[in-house]
Amino acid sequence: MERSDAEKAQERLKNEMPPALSSMPDVPYGLCIRLTETELDKLNIELDEDVAIGDTIHISGLAKVTGIKQNATGAGREECLELAITDLSIEDETTEEAPDGEEE
Repeated sequence: MERSDAEKAQERLKNEMPPALSSMPDVPYGLCIRLTETELDKLNIELDEDVAIGDTIHISGLAKVTGIKQNATGAGREECLELAITDLSIEDETTEEAPDGEEE
């Protein structure tokens, strides 16, 4: 889902005052989620012990469809799917151990 430099450049052109290409995130805003203390507590995650910046984590979840938008425009068709995450679990892939007898 990461955007290429060409995709970021195309998105940049849509802004009246575009940001520097190097300051644009690799992943679009709509694909990022933010977990607060409340959600971290529910997931039993300790930031100091369980995860670090740069770790890869495995997420699994369920989401409820809250909106579907489809528009025909002069530039073509635009579509959007809105989801509300209702159930979520997280596993740290960088510290995951292989099952007994198997090597990672």
